[in-house]
Amino acid sequence: MSTQQGHGSALIPDAAKVSLENLFLRHLQESLKTPAHGEWELQSLDSVAQIKAREFIILTVSSYDLRTFVLLHFSQNADSTRYVASALDTAPTHLSEAAFYDYLGEVGNKLCGAFKRELGQVLPHLGMSTPNRLPHESLIHLQNLSCGYDTHVKVSTPDDITVYASLYVSAYGKQDFRLDDIPLEDTQVETGELEMF
Repeated sequence: MSTQQGHGSALIPDAAKVSLENLFLRHLQESLKTPAHGEWELQSLDSVAQIKAREFIILTVSSYDLRTFVLLHFSQNADSTRYVASALDTAPTHLSEAAFYDYLGEVGNKLCGAFKRELGQVLPHLGMSTPNRLPHESLIHLQNLSCGYDTHVKVSTPDDITVYASLYVSAYGKQDFRLDDIPLEDTQVETGELEMF
């Protein structure tokens, strides 16, 4: 996947970037799957400017030395409503706005819980935020965080349901790790915890 590198990128070696990106993309696909939508195609984007969505859910997974921001971008439209309604086994016309956003927040929780659990095998003292929903215009503030690494992806199904996802990473010390050879711990996925970062 393509990445954009900013200030401080020297603190994040290529092996760590690859590990973080692979971890992010693997759990992104798993978190979006439902019985009706088990296949999601990933398409690399060159920059966040290519994302066509009206809002996003943001969560953080952070330690003393590394801070990651996980974003799930979407627009509330007929296709995304159909996806959520199908996941909740209800008709799109019966899906409330609260249920729509709650479900996507849980997708973010599932993604970040799995991300945190696996990353915690090499980085201690990780904390995870609760999901927050923000308008697309708020993305400009992430540019002020001097993230050393970011990657963006379009995720779609064969029946034209599309969301986008981004990973931003800031490091405060050299991150020399790789996750390739670490086996996944099974079962329980964490949900949102007390936000401390």
